[in-house]
Amino acid sequence: MGLVKDKKVDKLRLSTKTQEGVVKPTPSIKFSKQEIEFLLYMIQEGNIPGKRLIEAVQVVEKLQQNYKKQK
Repeated sequence: MGLVKDKKVDKLRLSTKTQEGVVKPTPSIKFSKQEIEFLLYMIQEGNIPGKRLIEAVQVVEKLQQNYKKQK
């Protein structure tokens, strides 16, 4: 599918960009609890290769934090 070099993915990156000493966060995506549960399920059932395991763990941790923040 080529997600690494996809221009749409580059726009959704959650990194911050610096311009003239001012840090401006890029927009992030807000998920509902149901969407977070679905994503966690998909990650749990997916076959994540070992070299991408650290990224998968970071994504799961962020999703869990967002899930706990929602009521």
